Amino acid sequence: MLSETRIKAERHEDEQASKRRRLDDGVPAFPALETQCAQADVSLDVDIMILDYLAYQATCAAIASRSAAVQTPALLAPNANMVDGFLAIFKARHIAYEMDEELRFRLLLLKLVILYTQRLTRNPTTPDRTAVQVLRETNRRRAEAWLHRDIRPDSRQSPVSDSSPAEQAELDAHRALVLHSLGIPAEDEAYDDAHYGTQDCVSLLDLLPLFMRVSAARDEMNGPDLAMNNTFMTLAAEFMLQAVLEQVLVCGAQASHAAREAFAWGYSADDASAQDEWAAINDMFCDPAFKEEVHEWRGIRDAYRGLVVHHHKDRAVTSSVAQLSTVASEHPIAVFESKVLGFLIAMMQSISKPVLVQLETGQLDGMSKVETQEFLEACGVGVEPADFKNVVS
Repeated sequence: MLSETRIKAERHEDEQASKRRRLDDGVPAFPALETQCAQADVSLDVDIMILDYLAYQATCAAIASRSAAVQTPALLAPNANMVDGFLAIFKARHIAYEMDEELRFRLLLLKLVILYTQRLTRNPTTPDRTAVQVLRETNRRRAEAWLHRDIRPDSRQSPVSDSSPAEQAELDAHRALVLHSLGIPAEDEAYDDAHYGTQDCVSLLDLLPLFMRVSAARDEMNGPDLAMNNTFMTLAAEFMLQAVLEQVLVCGAQASHAAREAFAWGYSADDASAQDEWAAINDMFCDPAFKEEVHEWRGIRDAYRGLVVHHHKDRAVTSSVAQLSTVASEHPIAVFESKVLGFLIAMMQSISKPVLVQLETGQLDGMSKVETQEFLEACGVGVEPADFKNVVS
């Protein structure tokens, strides 16, 4: 479903046509733009182009901040601030406008990219504690609701005995190991500026539902006839595993609680007709041919869950801290990080680039350079394509 190979294959002419349709939504086709440039519809088109461009650039900056050559949120802050500021203006200016699925996806992806790439350190993009706590409670309720509906016999529904929690020294050591593995300077736990692993830090468990929402949004754009593939299912299950490992070995949480929430994902027939934001996620786990959960998903998910929770003398128990440390060594966080960043880049590249990014080449997809220049002039942007950045900066 979401492998990079297939995603890139989906960037065909229909997407480019969709992009152009969005730009003149409700406005006559391109030749008529010359007589419409003073109207509000053209103003909307221009604002859409600017918002699309700013969101794309902020996404690129966030991903670049985790590269070996950058690794700093400083370059991201101006981009994120511009998106926030212009989005507020956009919503106030175009109250009745409903964004199309591509622009909604771009903004949702940006949210995930920023929260994921910036979660390890305290910086201007870090949500406040209240927002994080609200997010956690929402996520917990979602998991419990899903488990309540999932009535199949499963060890997830039976009580799980926790092994002894990690000692503070073990938490500190593993926290330092994770930061070192990801190229982040170690924090001094004796000072108040320590962030990773604290209650203020956005954890992988916090981000797991957003990861699913982004994946489902892109899957929904693919159409109803394509099911998840093993590449995505494996990444999703590993995200769940890493979320549990982080909760236990870095945050000091109980493994049973973390595993119960992290692995509560799959298809529920009771949600088949739901219309809320989780309906798309439920549909993503549904095999369109048989209208039931994708057969391979349960096996992949439960195999990863088995690394955290196993059976001993007819009862379910969580792995010990030592065992989980071994699991963490066998599933390095740096390798997982590389996979997630690759996934995020693939998501970004799976839809057509913003018009203003295309203009960096001096030509829009599907138009000649002359037509591109005429399009700019019709929209009131009387500059050479190479100079367009001056218009939006």
